[in-house]
Amino acid sequence: MKSFKQIIPILIILVSVAVSCKQTKNNQLGSTDKKEDSNSIKANSLQLKNVYDAFLEKQRQISIIEYSVRRIDTFDVNTVWDHKGVATLQRNSNDSIFGFSYYGKREDLARESYYIENRHFQVFEDDRTYRIETNIGHHTLGSPGGQMVVADLLNSEYYEGEITIESCDPDYYIVTKTHISPDSTLTIRQISLYQSTLMPYEIHQHTINKSLGYKHTTTYYLTEIKINEQVAYNRLSKMGFLSEYTQKQDQIDRSADRLLMQKVPDIHLVTFNGDSLQLQDLKSKVVLLDFWELWCGLCRQSLPKMNEISSKYSPKDLIIIGIVSENAEEAKKLIIQEKINFLNVIGNQELKAKFLVNSFPRYVLIDQNHVIRHIYYEFSSHIEADIKKLL
Repeated sequence: MKSFKQIIPILIILVSVAVSCKQTKNNQLGSTDKKEDSNSIKANSLQLKNVYDAFLEKQRQISIIEYSVRRIDTFDVNTVWDHKGVATLQRNSNDSIFGFSYYGKREDLARESYYIENRHFQVFEDDRTYRIETNIGHHTLGSPGGQMVVADLLNSEYYEGEITIESCDPDYYIVTKTHISPDSTLTIRQISLYQSTLMPYEIHQHTINKSLGYKHTTTYYLTEIKINEQVAYNRLSKMGFLSEYTQKQDQIDRSADRLLMQKVPDIHLVTFNGDSLQLQDLKSKVVLLDFWELWCGLCRQSLPKMNEISSKYSPKDLIIIGIVSENAEEAKKLIIQEKINFLNVIGNQELKAKFLVNSFPRYVLIDQNHVIRHIYYEFSSHIEADIKKLL
């Protein structure tokens, strides 16, 4: 149960919102109209209960939204951030964190953020490079591009809290969410909606923790909003940087090295054609596992090189197995298009966990006795040299 000290600041802020709404109304109405206004408020009380449901329904009809935004963050009297930028949000039911993919860019930086399928791409325009961050989560909204993302536009449930709704002026509503976290941090997020369209145009958030001495206010001003067919150019579907820019490699986590010289457990695989394969059935063969994904530029660049290695050796001696866990159907199309001849199978989280795969590409070389002899964290000429040593 919330303490009285916790409830007081909530009441103060909620009352201040209500007062501002009431003042707006009274400034527009003469004294003879006060009774009529009172009746109008009563008549609208039932409507207000349904506003949030209508807002959700409106939101469900949006598959993609593009907008310009100005974001102002105030931490104390002397610390204020004021940034402008653009963003595109596209609904993605496969995403487990936000429920959408996004593109974001702050206008003061030559840097972009793309977040797609639980992958975060940081794109650097100055040196025409990009980096793929594998340690992803809610914190991606703290990146410069992520700061331009307003999750309420496609996922109003992203920010939790107790909901209240007020009708302010004849033109807009304010939806307020109030939440107290276990560490007593109070968050109040206010979404201003146009009554005519139920589209947000301003979002204001207060975050306060008195015991920690923390106070932070963020305001988003939204303009040039376009939805669905109004979005003429979808940056999320293009991502030209994957072919035009060079991928930066982060410091590689080599924790998988602890698997070296260990026997591989029996693993059941399913090929792109639906055939079953047991890894243990590949007796007396050297096996090279190639973990790759469609979104990984370095992986795709290495496919022809792996194809060349595969063609040099008899299937009796060496078998290369590509493993793709995401977008297998699209990956299959690429395999056909690029005339990749080595075997490819459908992976999953369990398989990646067994081989401690947390970055791509990843290559695992297994000898004829099913012992892991080498692990490679990028394509290397050492791969073929090590294969020759085992044959």
